[in-house]
Amino acid sequence: TIFALNDDLYIGGYFPGTQGIGKWTGHNWSPLGGGANRGGASAFAVIGNDLYVGGGFEMVGGVPANNIAKWNLITEKWSALESGAYNGVNAGVSAMAVADEHLYVGGGFTADGNISSNRIAKWDPANSTWTSLGAGVNDIVRAIAVHDNEVYVGGDFTLADSTPVNYIARWNGEAWTALGTGVNHYVNALSFYENDLYVGGYFTKAGGADANYVAKYNIATNNWAPLRAETDTSNGVRQRCCPIANVYSTASSPHGVYIGGSFDLAGDRNANHIVRWNPESNTWSPLGSGVSGQVFDVMATENDVHLGGVFRYAGGKVSYRFAIWHEPEQNHAPVINSSLPTLSFNEDASLLYPISKWHSRVQDQEDADSTLAFMVLSGKKVQATRQGNSYLFSAPENWFGQNKLKLIVTDRGMLADTAEFVVRVKSVNDAPVIANLPETIAFRNNASKRLALWDFVSDVDDADSTLHFSFAASNDS
Repeated sequence: TIFALNDDLYIGGYFPGTQGIGKWTGHNWSPLGGGANRGGASAFAVIGNDLYVGGGFEMVGGVPANNIAKWNLITEKWSALESGAYNGVNAGVSAMAVADEHLYVGGGFTADGNISSNRIAKWDPANSTWTSLGAGVNDIVRAIAVHDNEVYVGGDFTLADSTPVNYIARWNGEAWTALGTGVNHYVNALSFYENDLYVGGYFTKAGGADANYVAKYNIATNNWAPLRAETDTSNGVRQRCCPIANVYSTASSPHGVYIGGSFDLAGDRNANHIVRWNPESNTWSPLGSGVSGQVFDVMATENDVHLGGVFRYAGGKVSYRFAIWHEPEQNHAPVINSSLPTLSFNEDASLLYPISKWHSRVQDQEDADSTLAFMVLSGKKVQATRQGNSYLFSAPENWFGQNKLKLIVTDRGMLADTAEFVVRVKSVNDAPVIANLPETIAFRNNASKRLALWDFVSDVDDADSTLHFSFAASNDS
């Protein structure tokens, strides 16, 4: 098993150098306070400052602890969950998960502390007490996953309480329920990707449909579905040599669902013991050339996938039993997350607008606002011109009104978002203009002269008929 916490990796298994429980700090391996005395760790979980470790052991770091114990991350010391005859559980622990600050523990045990609990139980750290989940299940629990504080359990069992469940069941806090008709053989692995529960194991049917060793169950629709790419003739995973395979682990990340086990084909694609399923496009992607042997556990962080198993090579490189696959850093498009403000300026003027004023309206998960590219597309009348770290907005002389312009924000990966905004040019009253009016008008003293004033007067804002004319004359005229 593999577990990531802060910048450290914790691994558990059957290796003597660290007594079955090891820690990788980014530079070297070290045992965890002396490790365990027999089978090492099979499961990890964290509540508060305590790292809980489950497996097949009787002692950790010199402390008696039956198959489960906790390592304090602050004091770096081991302690048992209880003491004396009721210390831990009476058989191996295979899986653990946390929900609502309680630890759910699954395995092959039939008693924990001083109570009976068939293969699944809940530990309350606040009160240091065990609670059974109904009457439990009738065989080994190998995997636990939590979603919305409901606990999903997979393993070798066919009954939960007295309810037929076929290797997978759900505990809602009060009772067990089946997931449809379940699967037709044991379950090793459970993980969630949004509302889909990905299930891996040794089965070939899920919900009555053909599903080769891996399938998904949608908790909203309560439907099972195989994993099949559109162009594939086969679903799930298998071995080229024979129609037998096994999925030991599944793990989810923003990149998709990683599936590890004993197989060399995923759908119709080569995939040596490790593969990624993309739930958005329903496609398989091998992780390079894969690894040379079975994968028992997969643990995914945002961009790294950690594998443990019995392989000697990973991607053709020597890597005994443990390897890391680096996904390319995922780039998300910037998002203009609120309406853009209306900009305005007066007729026959302009507006110089700093690009930084748009920063608060844009969100990008990877890139700082200052590294994003901002581009404005001009409107029919309003023009936008880049000037340094600002945009200059202008319009034709004497024009007023409003235009819609577009802002395009692009990140370093060339992903972009676009939004419209309004630029309003406010009307300003211009004075009428008298042009080319004759300086002299001559006529006989017993006659008159007609002058068409509108030929010499113009106003960009007002119609001629609305203009008012007045005249001043000297006393002798």
